[in-house]
Amino acid sequence: MTSTGGVMELYAPITVSSITDEFPGHAIFRRIQSPNNGDLVFSDPLLPNDHLNPGKKKKKKKNLMMRKMMKKNGSRVWRVKLAICPQQLTQILSRDAPTLALIDSVRTVAKCGGMPTFVGKNKKQIFGKIREKVEAKLQGWKMVLFSQAGKEILIKAVIQVIPCYVMSCFRITKGIIHEIESLIARFWWGSTSNKHKIHWGNWRKLCKLKENGGMGFRDLEDFNQSILAKQGWKLITEPDCLLSRVLKALYFPNETFFEANLGHFGSSVWKGILWGRDLLAKGYRWCVGNGAKIRVNEDPWLPRQIPFHLRTKVPIPKDVTLNSLITANGDWKINEVNSWFHKDDIPWVLGIIPSTHNPDWITWGLTNNGKYSVASGYKLRFNNPDWAACSNNSKLRAWWKFIWGSSLTPKMKNFIWKVFNHWLPTKVDLRKRGMDVLTICDICLQQEENITHALWCCPTVQKTWKRLGYSKLKDCNIHSASEFLWWQWEHLSKEEFIRFVGFTWLIWQRRNQFVFQHRNPNITYWVPWAIETLDQHLGLQHHDPSNSQPKSSSTWTPPPHGMLLINTDASLVQGQEGCGISAAIRNDRGALIVAKTRYIPGCMAVNLAEAAAIHLGIQLAEKWSIKNAWVASDSKIIISAIVNGSSSQTDWGQLVKTIIQMKTQFQSLQFLFYTRNCNKLANCLARWSRVTQKSEMRTDSLPPCAAACLIADVPSAA
Repeated sequence: MTSTGGVMELYAPITVSSITDEFPGHAIFRRIQSPNNGDLVFSDPLLPNDHLNPGKKKKKKKNLMMRKMMKKNGSRVWRVKLAICPQQLTQILSRDAPTLALIDSVRTVAKCGGMPTFVGKNKKQIFGKIREKVEAKLQGWKMVLFSQAGKEILIKAVIQVIPCYVMSCFRITKGIIHEIESLIARFWWGSTSNKHKIHWGNWRKLCKLKENGGMGFRDLEDFNQSILAKQGWKLITEPDCLLSRVLKALYFPNETFFEANLGHFGSSVWKGILWGRDLLAKGYRWCVGNGAKIRVNEDPWLPRQIPFHLRTKVPIPKDVTLNSLITANGDWKINEVNSWFHKDDIPWVLGIIPSTHNPDWITWGLTNNGKYSVASGYKLRFNNPDWAACSNNSKLRAWWKFIWGSSLTPKMKNFIWKVFNHWLPTKVDLRKRGMDVLTICDICLQQEENITHALWCCPTVQKTWKRLGYSKLKDCNIHSASEFLWWQWEHLSKEEFIRFVGFTWLIWQRRNQFVFQHRNPNITYWVPWAIETLDQHLGLQHHDPSNSQPKSSSTWTPPPHGMLLINTDASLVQGQEGCGISAAIRNDRGALIVAKTRYIPGCMAVNLAEAAAIHLGIQLAEKWSIKNAWVASDSKIIISAIVNGSSSQTDWGQLVKTIIQMKTQFQSLQFLFYTRNCNKLANCLARWSRVTQKSEMRTDSLPPCAAACLIADVPSAA
């Protein structure tokens, strides 16, 4: 693909030598000269030979010619598709250079595999097809057939998937994105070309995560950047793949990806990847191996919440790396750490366990496995400006998680979402939106109809609530529906609150029947009907407890005869200084053989601490010449990684690799997940180590708390 002019396709079998040495006229051929790249750059067979040469005789003749070429040059021949601008095509065909390219056909193309082959200045014309597809899909649906819960599924599963393929390679213009989002918003709120509806909330609110009070729709611009960031992540983590090698040879042959610039002839694809790199720069972090690649001041490497850089830069030269602070044994030089770094950074530095036998590597700091995901990038991109938007954010998240995860039907959940955001078309709210309507309630004819009045505080409605068994509602002087719901949630049980929301939905349906259909059902008959209807709705959502998984054992289980059990655990308070890890080896009767604790000054992540505890237990077993053992931990993530032999790009990934390598030194070593109740002894020892800040090894007497756990597990072991 070229950066100027129109685009033509040349289908031809071309030898590797002709591409890398003799094929004229295109920058990519001149720049990619290494033999490692030459074999792969154009090795995709994109078009079958039969398509270009339908005649059998011609096909045989051509294959014979290709075999002769291979024999003559000793190189492999690939059938390729090239994109060359017309201005250069004339020069290529007119030159007398000895090229082995056999041109079969030349034809103008606009797309390749559904992608535009060329993006010029008029991007709206190129990407406008996406908008047309979205509009055609939306117009093909009959809006009256879908509830708002149904529309939510259609938008997420169909509409917002349409632009994903193009977004994975190009940055879509803001104008096109705005038009697509406008089409989706009109569909969501029920507007058509002939009928305009009120848009109660802006698109940004709808795009918030459900747990933050939104509907979870994608902000397409944020999603576009997060999906392009995945292409950049591939360049970082897979430097030997074809994409990485081509782009590196073209744009940053002597630099790292984070140091690369746009250049003079950067393609639209490269521009998009650089835009995605801006997002990667906010969430990537270096993991400390030998420290040779990590610059102390310039690079992000502290394993805490964003940002990962030092709080205060150290007064040292710019290019000083971290290995100057690490001893040959892999320990930190405590004096230098305490004198160099800010007091808030020191615990995070000391909580890192260097892996001196491995080079430093890059991890994504927002996922458990250290690999970049589009979802984590999108959350970072979308939520980053709003982290401090609400002081009681944790309470609101708990509220919304309860609502969306409850047994309410989708219609009820969407309804209460509107109520909480004050998006119901009551008369007061319609008046606020500029409609000329009387605000007096049609039912009581006494007070203005706002949301709290229509649903809970109208005198007629309150009689209904008393019949339903809710005689104690909040003071109706409160005009905020969100505060009213919040009060009910805090004062009712979860089951009562779910039924309260369900009855609120039914009362709103009753209000609409009265206002629009002039139907006023008798309360004596309506209440039993409402109770039965709600029971039916909630009954469909009820989960059978018999299908739930059986409870795991809550007591310590001894290993088989002749086998030893190594219990390991870690104790820490997230974000606070100091961590204790422990390992206790016991025989098949539960008697203690040896126990060891280690105190680590500094702040550690939970998974890293759990992996360090398992590593401590295996080292202890090696020291005591144990060959057959079980290793038990209450960290399911670490145990699964060890059992599956899967490595991770996180801090604890190298420890897991080391543990897997150490496993070969034993005759039999199995790794098991134990619940916290089955791991009390190791947990107590780790907590004791953290509190007392002691590192010890014991074979007989244990701290009182640990001795009590040992007796509780197996009384005879005492």
